[in-house]
Amino acid sequence: MAHGPWQEAADRHVPHQPLALAGDLFNPASECQLNVRRIHELVRHLIRSGQIDAVVRELTSPEYIAAKFALGEGAPLMREYAEAEVAFKKAGAAEAAEAAADLAKCKATVGRFLKHLEQQPALFVLQMCFQEPAQHPLCVAAGRFLQELQESQESQESQRQGIVPRVLDWINKPKELDPCQLEIKEHAGTVNTVCYFQGAGEAGDCIASASDDGTVKITSDVSGEVLLELEAHEGKAVKSLAVSTDGTRMASGGADNKVRVWDTATGKCEQVLEGHSGDVLGVAFPKEDCDLVASCSGDKTVRVWRVSTGECLATCSGHRCGDLLHKCALLVSMLVLSLWLALGKAWLGVSGRWDARVVAWRGVSLLRSDLGTRDSCAAYPCAGQPAL
Repeated sequence: MAHGPWQEAADRHVPHQPLALAGDLFNPASECQLNVRRIHELVRHLIRSGQIDAVVRELTSPEYIAAKFALGEGAPLMREYAEAEVAFKKAGAAEAAEAAADLAKCKATVGRFLKHLEQQPALFVLQMCFQEPAQHPLCVAAGRFLQELQESQESQESQRQGIVPRVLDWINKPKELDPCQLEIKEHAGTVNTVCYFQGAGEAGDCIASASDDGTVKITSDVSGEVLLELEAHEGKAVKSLAVSTDGTRMASGGADNKVRVWDTATGKCEQVLEGHSGDVLGVAFPKEDCDLVASCSGDKTVRVWRVSTGECLATCSGHRCGDLLHKCALLVSMLVLSLWLALGKAWLGVSGRWDARVVAWRGVSLLRSDLGTRDSCAAYPCAGQPAL
């Protein structure tokens, strides 16, 4: 689209316009009118034109962060951080690398407080920034903002009305950065398992999570926004989750005793696999064939399925399980069930449970449908006795 001279002139003046055209963003009693165009467009323009200092000034500004969330644009803000970080890393210069590192810290802080920032007033942004370690870019920017605001209020020439916001400070506040990069609070029940995978198209890296609330949610690892929400197992708890190596298929196991296979791009359920008589506590795809999936269940069996046909190719049993089954850690079970993809054609799989045994199941070939040789197994008792 062609731009007239007046539009080009307006573009030149956008960086010099205030974020708030009227009112005070940090005064709850003030009716604030935000400069929507500036908030929507300026930062991306600055990133693409390589104006590093201006980008850092905007993205570390408590006022800019508060304005983005006031407009419901927390996810776009997170994408701006990510875009700037990538662009500055590619630039190669020392200044750009330092800016990228600073913005990564800011993105992590905002990512940890996404839900709070969406629900709390703008003053929460100042508190969030100020409670970071003293040398954190957001803490430095918040201190500078409050000082400038104080000086503005004391100046007789100032036309700004309102009060100077107050924030809490403490002597022993954290001196180290929080390693958490993103906190996603989208489920209404216990989160039982998560998977990290490369999404299709522009989705980028994604996080899939399964919960007792009966849903599977796929979220962006950049913005934390929900890309897909699946009502996975007829409202019953989703106990296990796995994504194929190519990221195109996802398997979920639930308290409805079923395994469901999903298209990760569309959320379409491609297959429902029925045969277990207990909660499906673990699922796994082999490395080279996303048409196969294995599942382990509270019914004491491991099953291998052909997704395209829904056929159960093999059923293996051999664990002694008791009443404490559902209270026991699933880590070993999930880990060794996944080993079947690494052991390749020599074994059908390896499974482990709370009964202190690791069981290796001998098979013929993971790439063939005749996985019938499953009556031979070797059980290796571990030290200690199961808690019965």
